[in-house]
Amino acid sequence: MIDSAWIELVVKFRGKCSDCGKFIQPGDRAFWSKSSKSIKHLDCYYEYLKKFGTSTKPDPSIKNECILCKSSRFLLKEMGYDNSDNLQQDPYIICNSCIQDPNCYNSYQQIILEKIKKIVRLKSL
Repeated sequence: MIDSAWIELVVKFRGKCSDCGKFIQPGDRAFWSKSSKSIKHLDCYYEYLKKFGTSTKPDPSIKNECILCKSSRFLLKEMGYDNSDNLQQDPYIICNSCIQDPNCYNSYQQIILEKIKKIVRLKSL
């Protein structure tokens, strides 16, 4: 039986892939299982799914876009995704084009503050 609790994330600490045994570096994207306390490279995880006959079709309701420019067309290519990858929603992605802007951090702060203010207003109603 396939463990359905695998979560795609950006690695914060160096870890060892439970399939191939190679290290996964901080900043890499990988799959992590809370129940088994293990981590796998994206490729290793997809091979694992193929081995057990599970397909990974993208969910059309998931929309990944740059939080600053709202671009998703170029963003996915920059992150190494193609249309066959199983994407998970990440609301705080910044594309390579925006990250080059010297005002990127200030723009990001403004957007996050606006989101926080909106949440506070909704909770106070």
